Amino acid sequence: MNKKIYANKTEQGDIRLTPGEFIGKTGPSGLPITSVTLSRMGSTFLWFSDFLNGSESGPVEHPAGDKTYQAIRNSDAVFLQEIRGNRMASCVGFSQAEIPSVLAQFQSAMAKAMQE
Repeated sequence: MNKKIYANKTEQGDIRLTPGEFIGKTGPSGLPITSVTLSRMGSTFLWFSDFLNGSESGPVEHPAGDKTYQAIRNSDAVFLQEIRGNRMASCVGFSQAEIPSVLAQFQSAMAKAMQE
């Protein structure tokens, strides 16, 4: 059985998030669920890790250079939207059942990226 890859460090040190069961569906902004590359700039990784853990205490929006990320949680899922300028650029989503695997892979990718 193939293990689904949800989070993977890119060559640039960012983390690419790829959807599982929501691929091809529509996110909260109306964009199709695809992948989002989360920037390594500033505290972006820690912010999203806290959000996945459900321990976010700060804003659901996080600026990172020329992008802003918006995280949304509902009873069924978590979504991460990338905003460039004033336009939604991409959206990824994960079901509640996927979040433990997403979090484990994200934290592993984050550790690899921070070692560089």
